Amino acid sequence: MNDETHHQVINLPFIDDETLTTIRTRSGFHIFMMWCHHQFKQFSYQQRKDKLLHHHIHNIEDYEQHEASPRRYREPRYDYSVINKVGREIWNHSLSPLQKQAWKVRAAQLNALPPHGQVTTMPVIINNQSAIIHSINYSFHHFTKIYMHSLLKEDPRSHNEKRKPNYTRSFGNERVIMVSQIFCSYFLNHLLTLIFFGEWKNHSFLPYEVIHTTKKTRLVHIGCKDRLKKMFEINGLSSFERVHKKI
Repeated sequence: MNDETHHQVINLPFIDDETLTTIRTRSGFHIFMMWCHHQFKQFSYQQRKDKLLHHHIHNIEDYEQHEASPRRYREPRYDYSVINKVGREIWNHSLSPLQKQAWKVRAAQLNALPPHGQVTTMPVIINNQSAIIHSINYSFHHFTKIYMHSLLKEDPRSHNEKRKPNYTRSFGNERVIMVSQIFCSYFLNHLLTLIFFGEWKNHSFLPYEVIHTTKKTRLVHIGCKDRLKKMFEINGLSSFERVHKKI
């Protein structure tokens, strides 16, 4: 794992784990760890044993027991976390600065590749703003339909008296007693995310309305019906008013 020279690292053939991804912000350490896992899968039993003993992951007695009675004693583990531990050990203590630089160069090469499965340029057929505007209007309308369904559907707590007083949901590290509050989860496309969490007039959530944020999830609280209608009001008409009339 640490035997490649600077030039060998840069000239290693690209593997599917490196290229078949949409992530283009990986570091040299990320790519090195990926190769650790790739190489470890190809190791023989003796190679795994030598590597793990060398880095003091297991004791020689563990292997002697396994070799003496393989049915009774399994091979010492070499799962994902073990390989990660070995990889970090090598990166921190065995690689030279020149080797680390080579992995960083390789990461830059991979990050420069076009991401698989993603559009990177504007398709010719979308040659004006009308398609984007239509997409925004459709996304607004679809979101309001889903949200209105949550507001109008029958509350399951109405059939279970025991759930009414102490029905709770977990949001991040906090448990909330819902009482009569309504919760709705929805996957936002990129356009809606830009609108709701950017700074576009009254259509974006205010800082105090964003309760909890993770890498892929944001929990928000809309305090009242008027605020909801105001967020979705465009050119004098709110999407929620239009959908409510249809329902």
